[in-house]
Amino acid sequence: MLFLREYLSVTGMQVQREMYSYHYQDATQQLCFRYDNARHRPRLATREHKHTPKEIIEGVAPTLAEVLHEVVALLEMA
Repeated sequence: MLFLREYLSVTGMQVQREMYSYHYQDATQQLCFRYDNARHRPRLATREHKHTPKEIIEGVAPTLAEVLHEVVALLEMA
């Protein structure tokens, strides 16, 4: 199941993604991955990061299309 949230600001033709979270979990509700730009404790060097079951990877900020491709790839591996 993919839960997603994006807060966008629009000025004229410019769209800025201010805040986001893409949380993907399996059928047993176990985290597969989550991308977000929330402030993190302990503080990270960048706000953009990816949570996996084993680690936090800094500096990752995918588009929604990239997240959907990752979900499909995981489903194909299952």
